[in-house]
Amino acid sequence: MVRRISREVYCMAKRKISLIGLVVVMICVLVFAPVVTAGIYFIHTVSGQLQHTASETVSMYLNEFTDRTDRMMETLRDGVYYLTSDSAAQQMMSSSEPLTQIQILRLEQNFSRAFSLGDSLNPDVVSAIYLIKNDQYVPVYGGNYYLNTSWRVRQMYQTHEDCNSARTLYTHYTIVGYAYMIVDFVDLNTMQPLGKIIVELNINKLLSTLSLNQLYPSTVVIFSGDQGKRIGSLQTDLFRENEDMNKWYHASSSLRKSRERVDIYIPNAEILAGVRQSTRVYFLVCAAILILALLLAATYLILLLRPLRQMLHTIGSIGSGDFSVRMDETPYTETTAISHAFNDMADRLDTLFQEVYQRGLLLRDAEIHQLESQIQPHFIFNILELINVRCMVAGQPAICTTVQNLAQLLRASVVNHGKQIITLQEELDSVKYYLALQKERFEEKLQYTVDVEDDKLLGCYLPKLTIQPLVENSIVHGLEPKRHGGWVRVSIWEEEDAVYIRVHDDGVGFDPSAIPQPGSDDKHHTHVALHNIERRFQLLYGEPYGMSIKSEPGHGTSIVLTLPIITAPPEKEKDLC
Repeated sequence: MVRRISREVYCMAKRKISLIGLVVVMICVLVFAPVVTAGIYFIHTVSGQLQHTASETVSMYLNEFTDRTDRMMETLRDGVYYLTSDSAAQQMMSSSEPLTQIQILRLEQNFSRAFSLGDSLNPDVVSAIYLIKNDQYVPVYGGNYYLNTSWRVRQMYQTHEDCNSARTLYTHYTIVGYAYMIVDFVDLNTMQPLGKIIVELNINKLLSTLSLNQLYPSTVVIFSGDQGKRIGSLQTDLFRENEDMNKWYHASSSLRKSRERVDIYIPNAEILAGVRQSTRVYFLVCAAILILALLLAATYLILLLRPLRQMLHTIGSIGSGDFSVRMDETPYTETTAISHAFNDMADRLDTLFQEVYQRGLLLRDAEIHQLESQIQPHFIFNILELINVRCMVAGQPAICTTVQNLAQLLRASVVNHGKQIITLQEELDSVKYYLALQKERFEEKLQYTVDVEDDKLLGCYLPKLTIQPLVENSIVHGLEPKRHGGWVRVSIWEEEDAVYIRVHDDGVGFDPSAIPQPGSDDKHHTHVALHNIERRFQLLYGEPYGMSIKSEPGHGTSIVLTLPIITAPPEKEKDLC
């Protein structure tokens, strides 16, 4: 017993939390928590700073771009108005004769003089300026035949002949990457149009001057005109279908003296690329520090807890029954005190165990005869309960039910051991357990019912083993020989100050006159118990009470018991036995 208790205590100790594990967890928490907190703060702070920096940078580039574009557009408008107000240009355009080469050169000079008054034009952006008189297309600035400038200008003139605005840029669906300023050249006297001035702008070149792609390579730029109509764009192919715009930083700005606006989209991931790289390095360094700290802590713990492991080993030996082991001296004050106390306890346990062992030897001889002469009922019930549990674990509910019924039947026998008179309720409980066991045996071949007319009859007293032998007789001698089985019905009712119990079956039946009398030499007959039960009732209760049998071969059997109504237990059971 001492060994078993010690082993259980040792096993319980093994299921507890390890001290080493607890210290390691505490180190992880104490080191990792500040690291993670600092990392989150770092990411949040730096991310916000990078977004603020990106916002300021984009605003600066946008303002610079819009200012430069406004100045360029203002220079173009001034040049157009200067050329329109020039008397020589008015005279040339009013003439019905085509412009000569000398006149064209003079117009170019006048136009160049007009641009000299404002900001210089970027030839990559302002690719051409054409003066159109009747069907004559005269390039007064730029214009390259090999770049199809003349063809593009002709297309715009044919499709936008009625357009006239120095503050609006026009586009054509067949001409990608270019926008046009289209202004009427009017007679200043009559204000009648004499021709057109068309300025071609290379929008892609214009947008490339924004230079944000050097900082953020995935920047998308959209240049829109009146009512949001797109004039030009850069890298719009980076927009996927159903793009989530929350992943992009957006900024926009409008030109002050025209109807155009610029929209800029930068991926947030590109803005935060620097912080991600820094965060990765930060956490790698923190992970290395954490691993190093864990290694150092583990080494320190191994050295520090070595005496504790030796103590655990000694305790395990005690738990396994070896009371001769003792703890060694340790280099620490606390563990030394523990080892001394443990050794004193082990000495006392060893002494007590020897005393208990000797007493056990003395008691063994006194108990051995009793243990050999009887089987303790609780042992049988424990074994049946063990079988029941294992059947439940194995998923065998039918076997569980069978074992439970058998256990209840045996328990009823043990509880009523020594009693001769029991209640009808106790007798019926045993009958039901017996029928349930037989039902498991015969399955569908056996059907049974137990009917009690009035529940108050369940408190009446009757001799033990009154109904069960009759039910057993019906099953074993009536239904078991029958090929297809059958049914057994137990009915109980009250009539004329008597209790009637009928056990009825549809078995093979028998001839009641063939029941042998007590003392008969016919040892092979199967119904001797019936006569014994009838004789027992007559001795207990007298002639009015007893048993009647109705049966014939092939037609079943009906047995009716007539018993007096006894509602209180007799003072002496032997008077009825």
